[in-house]
Amino acid sequence: MFRYVPLAVGISVILIATIVHGSMTLRWTGGTSEQVIAVSERYKDIPKKFGDWVGEDTAGDPQQLVAAGATASISRRYHNVKTNQIVQVFMICGLARNTAVHTPDVCYLGAGFKIDRTPYVVDLLTGKTKSKAYAATFNKQTENGPMFQRILWMWNGSNGWEAPGSPRVTYRGWSPLNKLYLIATASTAEKAAAAEKAELAEFANIFLPEVNRILYPPVSAETSQ
Repeated sequence: MFRYVPLAVGISVILIATIVHGSMTLRWTGGTSEQVIAVSERYKDIPKKFGDWVGEDTAGDPQQLVAAGATASISRRYHNVKTNQIVQVFMICGLARNTAVHTPDVCYLGAGFKIDRTPYVVDLLTGKTKSKAYAATFNKQTENGPMFQRILWMWNGSNGWEAPGSPRVTYRGWSPLNKLYLIATASTAEKAAAAEKAELAEFANIFLPEVNRILYPPVSAETSQ
């Protein structure tokens, strides 16, 4: 009888792994999610003006959006009319199994950029709460000289903006997940790094709470519409 115990344990492990993988890859849900559609539709309500920041849509790469599995996206350049600071916003919504991957430390390096160091997590003050984001500076030689970009990237699966160690494990594959890049471009590495405490921090403090309110409104607000 005991000789069958290892076999039973092995089958149990395989069954559990199959269920977990099936959930993460939408095998059991037919590859659709009404929640993803609902969150994606709210992207159109994200305004182009936040405080002193005024946004202008920029052209996105359709192929990149398809590769990222985006069901909604924003590619927008926000300009502070008082300080002339600029923050580029790139945000997508999609199934977590797709949106949890393809981070700048992979995609940017593939586009010819170099990275200053291993990405690390930083805290951001966003309204009355704190958010977390990965941070790194990327650089590339262009026709006009060197270009440095300080990028903060993070995810929101309805519980606020986070920077988990393993997004694919943290977020279930069938659920809606938003991925956000905040980008500041500078002529030197020092100026790019300083943006994290300046325009990127200021913008995030205003932008993220408002985006949270739009993407995940209180239930009572949704049902009353």
